[in-house]
Amino acid sequence: MRTARLPEFPGEHEFETVITGNLDPRPDDAPEEPAPVKSLAKALESGGWKTKIGFSRAWRRGQRTGTYRKAEFFGVYAGEHEASPYRVVSVYWRFADKTEEFAWFRDVMALEATERACGTPASWTWQDGRIVHGFTRHRVKVTDIKEFAKVRGSVLPGWFAGIARRFAEQAAKALCGAREEHPAHEWETGGGTLKSCSGKASKPKEVEAP
Repeated sequence: MRTARLPEFPGEHEFETVITGNLDPRPDDAPEEPAPVKSLAKALESGGWKTKIGFSRAWRRGQRTGTYRKAEFFGVYAGEHEASPYRVVSVYWRFADKTEEFAWFRDVMALEATERACGTPASWTWQDGRIVHGFTRHRVKVTDIKEFAKVRGSVLPGWFAGIARRFAEQAAKALCGAREEHPAHEWETGGGTLKSCSGKASKPKEVEAP
């Protein structure tokens, strides 16, 4: 009797997730730089920063155990400001295909296609960015970065504290879906957004009887 093949997530050194690094030559089939990426870079340059835009491809974990999907990323990096010590990092990304999915199997130590590609990429979205000063990394939204750029980085510590409170308030409502109380932890949505779960139990959704 054959044992069912179950996909699993590989160990740290068993699978290289990077397909094209942001320091590699940009491949010929890379998409054009999206308008929001150019707009953010322009806003930061207007604020006095020198910017770089990088492109990369990588395998990103799917929602089911052992599954991966190809994703594409444009990263905006800003630094070397004459008057501001801050650096800025923000990433715009999408899944390369809406449906294509692969699973990693230990018996072959490789990925195998499990869902066919439809030929249409998913929508672009911003990850939460970071405004960096030394070893301190402030988590921000892209709208915060644009506001930060307008004032050329001249913000008081309370500005970052206000953003942190906003994230904390949002996180208090971002339960992971577990049905029993559990320790507080961070979790990632299917769209790649990092959330903080308070550990409270989620109520099961009510379903109408047939």
